[in-house]
Amino acid sequence: MKILVGLLLALSITLPACSAEDSSSAVGDPVVTIESTPDPVTSISADIQTAVNTEPEAEVLPEPEVEVVPPEPEIEAVEVLPEPVVEPAAITTPAPVVVTQAPEPTPLARVAAPAERSDIVAGKHYRVLTPAQPTSSSPDKVEVAEVFMYSCPHCMDFEPFVADFLKTKPAYVSFVRIPASFNSTARMHTKAYYMAETLGILEDVHADFFDEYHNASNRLSNEKSITDFFAKHGVDNDTVASAFNSFAVDTKIRQADNLSRRYGIDSVPSLVINGKYVTSGSMTGSTRKLREVVDYLAAKEASQM
Repeated sequence: MKILVGLLLALSITLPACSAEDSSSAVGDPVVTIESTPDPVTSISADIQTAVNTEPEAEVLPEPEVEVVPPEPEIEAVEVLPEPVVEPAAITTPAPVVVTQAPEPTPLARVAAPAERSDIVAGKHYRVLTPAQPTSSSPDKVEVAEVFMYSCPHCMDFEPFVADFLKTKPAYVSFVRIPASFNSTARMHTKAYYMAETLGILEDVHADFFDEYHNASNRLSNEKSITDFFAKHGVDNDTVASAFNSFAVDTKIRQADNLSRRYGIDSVPSLVINGKYVTSGSMTGSTRKLREVVDYLAAKEASQM
């Protein structure tokens, strides 16, 4: 730098100055123009300063929005109590369940087959039903059924025989009655019989019905006379009317009619033994013989059970 300044000073001393006149008289002389050379250091510094001043401004980014989160509500402190200690229940062994079965019915003692009797003859003292017909008794019983009518005087006279038979019959015998309906009056009596059975008063009115018909000359042939008869035995009219027209009574009447037809009953009183044999006093000739025939045939059936 100092060398450059010194050189410039030397030149300014040795070279003539150029005035206006000199420049006009001395045409063609070259004019020497000395260009000043910038100080490289100063130039560099200026460039640096310019570069600094011309540096692009930094982009100012907008501040991000800050989401304002409301403060969480204060949680009250809850005192946690210790769980109660549960003592284990005492384990007890349940009592065993004892199932009591109903005792099986004691089977009836086996009945020995009766000895053949030449004085009791099929076709004479009794007739055989082919095929055998159903009965209303349980299979372990031998059924003896009386087919009768309240209007039949012989049936009324037969009642002592029936009473004695019920007292002395074997344990394997089941006795039932079947009212026959040979006419309209008999049908009305059949209805009265099953009405009394349905109402649970049959044994109370059975003998009285015979007596009312045969001794009091009350034919009991219509609903009013039957209602009056039951009223004497403490049954009110509404109950009688309900039973008189009930489905249960009508069903039993139809069943009785069906059995009488299948047994081939054409006279009363008749006895049917286990749906296989039919006998009567008119066939045996006496009530004593009739009892022998019934006992013989019933024992024969029981021996085959």
